Amino acid sequence: KPQVILMDEPCSALDVEGTRAIEELMFELRGTYTILIVTHNMAQARRASDECIFMLMGELIEHSRTEDLFLSPRNPKTAEYIEGRYG
Repeated sequence: KPQVILMDEPCSALDVEGTRAIEELMFELRGTYTILIVTHNMAQARRASDECIFMLMGELIEHSRTEDLFLSPRNPKTAEYIEGRYG
């Protein structure tokens, strides 16, 4: 029985209903498993996570609680990415 589930862009090619179904499944499983999600979808990262890691070119730039990362990022590179100034 796994302890961790890795999801690599789990909703990248799904419509709104498919995305909603996957996110609901993640919420159901979150008490039983640690779920790691790789995504470029900032809205999904904000909705579906407790903690976020921002990586750029393979380098860890910032790791914090999701709310903190999106509302007050410590690194300017993080702020630029989540505000859509590049990426």
